[in-house]
Amino acid sequence: DGTLVWANLSVRMVRHADGRPKHFISQIQDLTARRNAEGLYRLMASNASDVVSLHDPDGRWLFVSPAVKAVLGYRASELVGRTPFDFIPEEAREAVLAMRAEMANLGQGATSTNLIPMIRKDGRAIWVEVSSRLAPSETTGRLVRVSVTRDVTDRVESERRYRLIAENTTDAIVTTGMDGRTTYVSPSIETIAGWPVAEVIGQRPIDYAHPDDAPGLAEAFARVGGGAEGGGVRRGGG
Repeated sequence: DGTLVWANLSVRMVRHADGRPKHFISQIQDLTARRNAEGLYRLMASNASDVVSLHDPDGRWLFVSPAVKAVLGYRASELVGRTPFDFIPEEAREAVLAMRAEMANLGQGATSTNLIPMIRKDGRAIWVEVSSRLAPSETTGRLVRVSVTRDVTDRVESERRYRLIAENTTDAIVTTGMDGRTTYVSPSIETIAGWPVAEVIGQRPIDYAHPDDAPGLAEAFARVGGGAEGGGVRRGGG
């Protein structure tokens, strides 16, 4: 009917007992759906703000989306055949090698996310967050690494400034997860309450509150956790 299709053609020769060619057996596999899916994947990858890339087992780039120009300053064509390791600062290479070893041991479909320093084409150092997983190639069937890379320099610098302020203030700054357990506490907690930082991490503020104040503190955390606008609660107590 004139429709264009993509096919994989495999041909095998069958011979007579004396070795003379007898006939061919051909197998034709329709690859149209796969080719269309790959085209759609590349279209999405080419228009994403994050960098989408494919890597061979040695880490070399097989495909890099155009967004890499904004992140690293290189055109995609300049990176194919190279590895991200070429752009890692010398002092971070040992840690990144350990991450690579961890990713090599990932099971198929499992995802690994790492924070990695890289050097742009203009020499500027940035931080990127790389999420990777292993998947079979649609064309060869071999395992390749699919990665999504995002520039998180602003976030990392903000966190550093926050920690600098938190660790030098005389007030105790505490962050907790939604389960109420402490994930960070500034060093001043030891001056204020006598608790070493290491002993507070993983505990709940209610665990070291005065028994008379514990019920009210639990209620306050419940109100904040329930999504009250503004989220702030102010209480006095021991």
